[in-house]
Amino acid sequence: GTWLRAQVHELLAATPPSFDPAEVLLCVESEAREVLAVERAMLLVRLGRALEAVDLLVECREYAEAERLLLAPDAPQSLARLAGSGSQPDPALLGELGTNAPNVGLLLRKYLALSDSDDDTSARLVSSMLSRYPSYIAVDVLDAIPAHWPCSVAAPFIRQQLQLVAHREHVSRMERSLNAARANGRRIECADLVREHGRVELDLAQTCAKCRKLLGSSAFVYDPQSRLVKHVSCT
Repeated sequence: GTWLRAQVHELLAATPPSFDPAEVLLCVESEAREVLAVERAMLLVRLGRALEAVDLLVECREYAEAERLLLAPDAPQSLARLAGSGSQPDPALLGELGTNAPNVGLLLRKYLALSDSDDDTSARLVSSMLSRYPSYIAVDVLDAIPAHWPCSVAAPFIRQQLQLVAHREHVSRMERSLNAARANGRRIECADLVREHGRVELDLAQTCAKCRKLLGSSAFVYDPQSRLVKHVSCT
């Protein structure tokens, strides 16, 4: 296993690539399937099958590697970099990898599925994800958490969601107050104009002082000095 691991890393580091990753993957899976999980994942990444690599890493309990690959492909130790050419992730992979709601949800579901075989590990991983990625996770994820898990698993997530709801409500109240203040300001301005210049009353026969056409429902301008009414387009 050690010799084969060294050979795989040497091949992956070769520039330019001088091997067929599919053939190497077949060799690794036949000779050291259990002990070279990370190397298998690296080869899958080289083949453009990054999501399969994530599945493999979770299955083999390489949780840190799985999270780094899926959510932080640009990280220095990410397999996306280590398996890429010139220590850089393949640009084609970056379109499906990275920290976003779909990927966070994908990894969270994989961790929740572990509860059937390793309940304690599943709870620990889910709790970590909930506390570190709350802005990418919908509240309805709480419905998927096993009822027998302690409240502490989701407590940080619930606390942050409540703070977010309170913040949104505060912002909403501020917006309502500002809108009410603007509306009140417009009413005061209108009252001042009426008091200073008198009320402008129009009827259906009112015509534009310039083009002599009916105002109808068109926007108009009133000149308080001349007391003339015109279409906006005629000013």
